[in-house]
This record gives sequence, structure tokens and C-alpha cells, in this order.
Amino acid sequence: MLNKVLIFTSPIYSLKITDGGPSGFIAQNILGHDSQVYQLSVNLSIYHKKYTIPYRIARKIRQTFKIPLREDREREDQLSASNLHKVNEFKWWGESSQQHFLDIKAQDYKFIYFHDVWTMKACLPLLSSSQIVILQSHCPELPSEEIASQSYFSKSDIEWSVEAEKDAFARADILIFPNCYVMEIYKPLITSRSKIHYLLSGAKQRDSLHKYPLDDKIHLLYIGRRNYIKGFDIVLEGFKQAYAIRKDIDLILVGRGDKIEEEGIYDIGFTDSVHHWIYNCDYVINCNRQSYFDLSFLETLSIGIPIIASCTSGHQQFTENQSQGIINIGEPKSDNLSQILISSKIRKKVFNQEPLEANQQLYLTQYSDVIYRKNLENLLFGIIQEKMAA
Repeated sequence: MLNKVLIFTSPIYSLKITDGGPSGFIAQNILGHDSQVYQLSVNLSIYHKKYTIPYRIARKIRQTFKIPLREDREREDQLSASNLHKVNEFKWWGESSQQHFLDIKAQDYKFIYFHDVWTMKACLPLLSSSQIVILQSHCPELPSEEIASQSYFSKSDIEWSVEAEKDAFARADILIFPNCYVMEIYKPLITSRSKIHYLLSGAKQRDSLHKYPLDDKIHLLYIGRRNYIKGFDIVLEGFKQAYAIRKDIDLILVGRGDKIEEEGIYDIGFTDSVHHWIYNCDYVINCNRQSYFDLSFLETLSIGIPIIASCTSGHQQFTENQSQGIINIGEPKSDNLSQILISSKIRKKVFNQEPLEANQQLYLTQYSDVIYRKNLENLLFGIIQEKMAA
């Protein structure tokens, strides 16, 4: 077996730096940076023929006319072993992950590192008992809870996701979290057999930032999904309370969700230019009820824009950093947010340079992608050495 860590990703991941979750994390920190210690799975093969549309059409024709193939029988065995035959949305994800595993001969690697429980669950039947499995889940809540909060997943997908998180955590030899605070989210899944390591997240610094012709109001920015766990309702209500008192602020929304048209609120919707909007605003607001370690938080630090945040779960790390550019509202409540927003301390960034410089310095010393890769290499090298010595 190869004594190198294979960082295994689902071929469904688009791996764009504007993505959220594992896809964006890997794109910002690992993509294009293989080392002597680790290898990213997507770099080992081109997009396999089994993922192309012509192949899928031909396969559908064979299935329609019941033309049996050996690969079909093998595929059904693999799907059955991971219970993917029971699901809807996750079936294509799982089938693609299994095929990618086989294509790149992932079974030849002594160490394999997954960044989500769903890909790992699909690949469990293909793992050998001698392989050392590393798992890092990036959800701000249990993965099954995240799936249940999205309406397009079926009941069978949700049930499979519950099974996936239990099986993945039970099989993992090593768990990686960005800090100890995230463990409170995953406590129900952590078993005594898993060894835990902490590895701070990082993000790529963006350059060539564009200036937008915005007015002279104080621009507040919300980034991401508009759901309960992200505290979107807290942001809306807190802003409305503050806007009723001061009209020199506005709220800009970036991300997918139902269009909002209200006075003082500008809904941009989904965009690939999030970093430009961060650069053009005076504050970014993050009122998560639970937090993993948001990429948008780290991107904002890299640009230097001050952050108004409820430092929950994984974001408690930022209270230790004591940067002038991170304003902690305490508990994620709209009243707490509105009290900060009406404060005279909230002002245009042109009059607020010290917090910007503090955030940029914090990013450069702790949260850059360069520092992350150095820490990743050191951690994985230590894991390999320890396991080989044993």
C-alpha cells in the first residue's frame, strides 16, 4: 500500500472557490497543491466516461431493454452494500463516488481522508479493514439535520443520511475538527475508537478586487444560505429594528433564497463575485445559531472588512483572537444585533482603518491557505509516522 494520504472527494464537487462546504474548502486550500504527504483524488484521473451524458444515455437504453451487463450487476452489489438503492438524490452522488474510488485505485492507499459523511458512506463497502480512515465533516449541524432542512431531499434520503453519519463516524480512525468548540455539534456521533486532531481552517486571499459605485451609506453584508441555522431571521429582524432608528445603514443580501424587497434591503441573490461585495461593504454580519468555521468569515478577514458576529460553536475561536475587527454580539438574538448596529461605533470603513488592518493581520498570521497547507502537511506526516511505527 502507498504510505501517502489520499484526500478523496466526490467527483460531483465542482471545486470552485465560490462554493460553500467541502467543495469550496478544498478548492481554496488544497486544489493544485499536492505534496509528498498527500494526494488529491481528482488530480489522478480525468472525468471518467461513466459520468458523461452519452454514456448515461446508452446505459439507460440498455436498462430499458433489459440488456444485462457484468458492470451493472457489480454496480447493484455496491449500491446495495451501501444502501444507495434506497435513496433518490444521493444515488447518483454515491454511484459516482464509488466509480471514482475504483478508477483511481483508492484501495491502494494506506490512508484515505474524506471531507463529508455521504461520500464516505458510499465508499465504505470498498474500503479494506487495513486502511486508515480520516474524516472531517464541515456541516454547522449534524449532516442529517442539514439534509432534513432542505425541501428537495426525500424521506429516504434523510433516513440514509442519518445512517451515513453514524456509519462514517463509527468507521473513522481519525477525526479532524478546526477546533475543540466544533465538537459540541458532533458529540452524538463521536465514538471512543476515534482519535481527534485539530486543524485550523484557511482560505485563499483574493486579489483584483473591484470597486462598485455604491452610495455613502454604511453598507452591511449578509452572505450565504437564508435558513434557521445561519440565523438569517435574526439578521433581518435586527437590521429592521436598527433601521427604524437610523437611516444611514442598509443591508445587502448575497446568496440563494426567496427575493426580499423591503426598504433599506438590497437583494443581490446568488453571485460568483462575493469577494467584491465584501470589499465594497463596511461590515459583514454573521449571526449563526451554530457554526462550523465559515469560509466567508475567513475570506472577510483576508480582505480586512470588520465582522459583526455571534461567535457560536466553532466561531468561539475568534473570541480568543481579540481582533478589533471582530465585533461579538454575544448570543444570536436580534436585539443584540440591533444594539450593535445603532451604536456610534458602526461607521464607514474609511473612518475605521484599525479594525481592517487588525483583521488582515489576523488572517496573515493564522488563517491563510498557505499556513493551512503547512499545518495540514505537518499533521498528516505525523499521522503517517505514528501509524507506521505502530
